[in-house]
Amino acid sequence: MPLTGRAVAENRLDSDPRVRAGLFALSALLAYGLSLLTPAAHSPAAWIAVFFTALVLPLVLSLVLPEAFVRNRLLGLFLLTLIGNFAFILFLLRLAPHYALGAGTYLLPPALAALTLTALVGPRAGALLVVLVGLAELFLLKADHRYLVASVTTGLGAVILSRQIYRRSDLLKAGAGIGLVALFSTVLGAGLSFTVTWEVIFAEAVSAAALGLLGAIIIGALLPILESIFDRTTDLSWLELMSLDRPILRRLALEAPGTYLHSVLVGHLAESAATASGVANPRACRAMALFHDIGKLKNPEYFTENFTTANPDPHASLPPSMSALIILAHVKDGVALARQHRLPRRIREAIREHHGRSLVWYFYQRALQQEKDARSGGKILRLREEDIPEVEESSFRYAGPNPQSP
Repeated sequence: MPLTGRAVAENRLDSDPRVRAGLFALSALLAYGLSLLTPAAHSPAAWIAVFFTALVLPLVLSLVLPEAFVRNRLLGLFLLTLIGNFAFILFLLRLAPHYALGAGTYLLPPALAALTLTALVGPRAGALLVVLVGLAELFLLKADHRYLVASVTTGLGAVILSRQIYRRSDLLKAGAGIGLVALFSTVLGAGLSFTVTWEVIFAEAVSAAALGLLGAIIIGALLPILESIFDRTTDLSWLELMSLDRPILRRLALEAPGTYLHSVLVGHLAESAATASGVANPRACRAMALFHDIGKLKNPEYFTENFTTANPDPHASLPPSMSALIILAHVKDGVALARQHRLPRRIREAIREHHGRSLVWYFYQRALQQEKDARSGGKILRLREEDIPEVEESSFRYAGPNPQSP
């Protein structure tokens, strides 16, 4: 089952190409409207912006951020951040004649937007945003080279600073760091030719760091909302999901202690394997492992890790088909519990996929043996072959899909 099919199962609109085309068309329309508010309003640059947004940007995204062509919510997040960020820069420029805004004020919005995209999507998305905003500033705002150098430097600095945000304190440090990078890049962009006192430079440094810190606080408050709306999961959320104090995990520890211990151990193994691979996200792998078997809470006593001396094998009195039905159902029950507890999509996918299309081999073999015994006994009793039902392999196989990379 391909990724697009899986996305359709979650939300058909999320992979609909018509929605994707509509998002690009709306973005092109907004780009044209915003370009009319720039110095390039009466030049071909305004129409070039429309052409770029509608035709070139889809090609760029398909190469740099291919997931955007699978999940429309990710595409919407990127386009909203890009268009919204440029609109905010125009708003600041409108305020400039009336208020004395510091140099870092104009550099921080693109940088904080890059921080947001890096945290939600990844560094490639953040870097691409910085480049696209820089191009818009060059062709539509007619920005000089000093501002462009400062803007791109601050944006790329934000991407670097926000690549490893695992705690709320990391977010605040990144915000303050971005403010300081904005100040230093302004100085470098001007070629160190300031004729102002050190007191003014110090005041600008404090102002830039404070603005960056304030921006990080606002982004920290908005991240959970953005994660929910655009179906993303940041490292901050993965760490929170790894907490064993979550109600569903406490319930697992009490009602299915064997399954709980199994899940914790698998979580450590998955985290170690992901770290060794250098590709997978260790925190995501550990969190998904912790929740992968929560569906066993419906019938915990039927799974071997929870057997007790009082009831060593409850399957002994059940036909193999019924035992297989109980075992197979823990995947469906797990997805239902994950939805009930509002766990992220990727955890629901891990629950759905962790057995793939494998066979419940033990009970399938028991069923085959019982069928063989029945046919042997049927010959003695002179039963017809068609009176003895055949064992269907599909009744003992998980529905899947097979595990796949997120």
